[in-house]
This record gives sequence, structure tokens and C-alpha cells, in this order.
Amino acid sequence: MAATSERLGDRALRLVGVQAALVSAAAHLLWLVSSTAGVSDIRVPLFSAAIVVLVAGSAAVFRGYSHRRLYSLLIGTLAVLLVGFVIWEGSATVAALAAEPLAAIAWAGEIVGILAFGVLYWRSHPDRAADSGPR
Repeated sequence: MAATSERLGDRALRLVGVQAALVSAAAHLLWLVSSTAGVSDIRVPLFSAAIVVLVAGSAAVFRGYSHRRLYSLLIGTLAVLLVGFVIWEGSATVAALAAEPLAAIAWAGEIVGILAFGVLYWRSHPDRAADSGPR
């Protein structure tokens, strides 16, 4: 019974992580579409690459792939977006989050996604796998 509830917990974490990553990707896509940023703005290619990674990674997790490398890729992408916003805005980060609703939505998605995929990463360690008996 414990294995079933653990699988249900992992499924719930995967679903929450996928939704959070897709919310972040959607917020960045909406920013790209509505932005007047030109081609010379470095955020345009970086956000485009991050959107592709988040959507592809989320699709893989949704299809049932549960690998530590996939989780670390998604955690890293979400963390780069999260920290990158702080670096970009500097000391005005809180004011920028209050002024830009898409940034606040993206930030919330990134934090939730990092936490969900972080727990999945921790749980998928080979030493924490279900014990199949004495070795």
C-alpha cells in the first residue's frame, strides 16, 4: 500500500511541476509576444530557448519519464529564469514584480516548479528506491 501512495504522491508532484513549468513558459511567451523588445534584446533568444526546454521537458515528464537528469534540466532552467530576473532588475526586483503581473506569475510558477521537481529529484535517487529485498 505504501508503494501505491508513493506513486500517487510522485504523480501529483509531476503534475504540479509540469503545470508550474508550463505556467512559467506561457508567461514568458506572452511577454515575448506583447513586448516591444527588439532583436538586439538578449532576453528574446534566451526566453525562446527556455520556453522550448520547459515545454519539451514538461511533455517528457507528463509522458512518464522520470529521470534525475530530466528533473535537473527543468530545475536548472527554472532557476536560471528566477535568478536571471533578480540580476536583470537588481535592487528594484520587488517593485518590478509588483508592476509586472506576468513576471509575478512566472516567478510563482518557477518557485513551485523548482520545489516540485526538486522533491522528485530527491525521491528518484537510486538509494531511495523501493527496497526489493535483501542484497
